[in-house]
Amino acid sequence: MLAVAEKLTVEQEKETLEVLLKMCLWGNRCDLSLSCGDSSTLAEAPIEGARVLDSFILCNDLGLAIESFFLKMQDKGHGREFHIVLDNAGPELMGELIFAEYLLQTNLAEKVVLHGKEYPYFVSDVTKEDFEWTLNELNNLGDVFRTMYEKLSARVNTNQLVFRDHRFWTYPQPYCEMRDVAPDLYSELSMASLIMFKGDLNYRKLVADRDWAYDTPFKVRRYSDNFHRLGLKSSQT
Repeated sequence: MLAVAEKLTVEQEKETLEVLLKMCLWGNRCDLSLSCGDSSTLAEAPIEGARVLDSFILCNDLGLAIESFFLKMQDKGHGREFHIVLDNAGPELMGELIFAEYLLQTNLAEKVVLHGKEYPYFVSDVTKEDFEWTLNELNNLGDVFRTMYEKLSARVNTNQLVFRDHRFWTYPQPYCEMRDVAPDLYSELSMASLIMFKGDLNYRKLVADRDWAYDTPFKVRRYSDNFHRLGLKSSQT
């Protein structure tokens, strides 16, 4: 897929973005704190699995996100940053690295910033060590993976792919309090074209983990007025 990314038509690009975003969504099923590495969570190939699980998606605004943000990011010119607030190491992180490379290769983003935790909140939370280990493992897995390693390493070396950690990600405060609690992080995220928040903890902090009525529109649940955000989470219940 990455090898032909630069030759896609607009419609093919939309379809590819949707499949990759769904791959990122369903990668969240591989939460090691729950699966303990059970291989059954990886039974399907990621791309094919993303296509066959559509009927299980309860709320799907991916089409809106693609039309409103991803496809318009190319028209923005300079400063096109896409941020991912990470959840789990392992297969989920790998899917996000593939997505990051696609965005950079197709010039949908100039820079992708990955936000991990300084210390893991749960056992499989991504730290800087996990990010570096994943890249190094790609270099050890054979020709196809080594090519991916070389691409991603080049992005890191040219500051197109950046990993950052911050203590706020393990603080108890919801994201609507970020401006006061972590103004440096708030300022950085406010400059992003779009932020993708992954997983249960990030979702809970986006909506302040409150007992909202089931039919409350997501936009009513105050989290931050300055962020363009996309939340991807699979339910483990």
